[in-house]
Amino acid sequence: MQLKVGDLVRKRPDRHGHREGRTGIVIETADWNGGTVIKVAWSHDYGSFCYPSRTKALELISESR
Repeated sequence: MQLKVGDLVRKRPDRHGHREGRTGIVIETADWNGGTVIKVAWSHDYGSFCYPSRTKALELISESR
């Protein structure tokens, strides 16, 4: 999955099936150390965090146009 700036995402359930109920928006992508990193701003003042582009922790809700 290739995420882009503006895409809406949510965290996949953890190994116990729990969801955090947060949605986020991809606010930045950058090439780093031979790969791509995406930065997600999470709802409810949870903050912004970076993930490797090949992460399986996120699922796409809606693509940006």
